[in-house]
Amino acid sequence: MPQFIIDSSDIEQEKIVFSGSAFKHVKSLRISYHETVTLLDEHANQYTARLAELGKHQAVFQIIQRIPVQKKRSGILLAQAFIKNDKMNMVLQKATELGVDGIIPFSSRYTVVKIKDDNFIKRSKKIILEAVGQSMRQHIPELYNPTTYQELITSMPMVHKILFHYGPGIPPLHDFTGLLKQPERIMLIIGPEGGFSGDELQYANDHKVVIAGLGNNVLRAETAAIAAISIASFIR
Repeated sequence: MPQFIIDSSDIEQEKIVFSGSAFKHVKSLRISYHETVTLLDEHANQYTARLAELGKHQAVFQIIQRIPVQKKRSGILLAQAFIKNDKMNMVLQKATELGVDGIIPFSSRYTVVKIKDDNFIKRSKKIILEAVGQSMRQHIPELYNPTTYQELITSMPMVHKILFHYGPGIPPLHDFTGLLKQPERIMLIIGPEGGFSGDELQYANDHKVVIAGLGNNVLRAETAAIAAISIASFIR
């Protein structure tokens, strides 16, 4: 059963009209009359709806059941340094599929990718919404405004932060199982391809940020993000 993202204000008399790109999506899935789909609104309410009308330029769905919010949030935030577009797109998609509550893009010492905030936000939101629909998750993760490394480290003082780095003497993530199992939110911080500088690591230490590793192999940034979220989710 496919899932579509909607705005609750578009529901009128238990019906919702799809046009434009949403209608094209309906057509591409070859949804037939009386076939049911799942709708998800901005409040994480889900609806079961049946295709009632299919025209040349729009489709009308009749809501037949409302499903209140049921699934708990993961409590995981991903802070990802900017990386190349295709890799950043993968991180946004996979992090959403894996259930993070929010994604925080940031720039650091070794960040080489230059972005235009408006274009980035627009493209990223589209990727996130598509991933929500595909994965059938009930919450839409929040996309935070891009920030700097220093601002990231000092932000959200009540959120536990774990920064990932490769190098000698870095304890593995599973050493912090007790921290991960706490009910408070956690932030997983993944750097760019060049990792973090010595000054940045010291800055993290000075602000009581946990520094952890993901094994003996050097991982690409997008791989590290997927691995970190998966391990943290499993432990939590």
